[in-house]
Amino acid sequence: MRQILIFSFILISSVAFGQKHLIGIQGGLNLTHFTSKEGFGDTQMRTGFIGGITYDLKLTEKYRIGVDILYSQQGATSKYLFTNDEGVFTGEEKTEMYYDYLSVPIKFGYEFGNSTRLIPKIGIVPAIAIKAGITVPTVDGNGTVTGQETIDHMDNVSKFDFGGIVEFGIETDLSENLIFCTNLNYKHSLTTFSNSDYFEGQDMRHYGFSVSVGIKYSLNR
Repeated sequence: MRQILIFSFILISSVAFGQKHLIGIQGGLNLTHFTSKEGFGDTQMRTGFIGGITYDLKLTEKYRIGVDILYSQQGATSKYLFTNDEGVFTGEEKTEMYYDYLSVPIKFGYEFGNSTRLIPKIGIVPAIAIKAGITVPTVDGNGTVTGQETIDHMDNVSKFDFGGIVEFGIETDLSENLIFCTNLNYKHSLTTFSNSDYFEGQDMRHYGFSVSVGIKYSLNR
């Protein structure tokens, strides 16, 4: 991960002199799940937060490269169904498998338009796990739900994730230097977060969509 970051900043620095730079912040929603070989057919997508800082270097008037540093909540959800001693359904509670990352999308894009621009991008997403676990309901001796318990899995999951990303962004000029932006993207992991210590043989890989909005500032428009 550190080597990828160093390479990215060296690449940007080597062509940055005299170019246009845009820095900004963004935030939005992640809608994520994961693939696996078997065993998770009753799970649904998790809705989480994604956000952080963004940087774009305009290589020419139309081509650009971008590097973001984002906090990304990923995972899946499922439901516990409760029954009484006679097998009669009495209620349900949600459980959540969560995998939160510090991700660094590195993207290459092309602009269409002038004051309002459509910007498709493609790139890679190296990421480091910073939280991992599962929340499950707790019950008392009578079978009554009393709360939730969080089971930490950080010591078990693979810490590094690497994926690909396709993104469609829209930018609109608010002033000479201030820009409103919105992005929709799809990400899919190329590496697995399962391993010999965590769901061995399941080949679990993250995927999902995110939508975000933000503000960028042009340093030398």
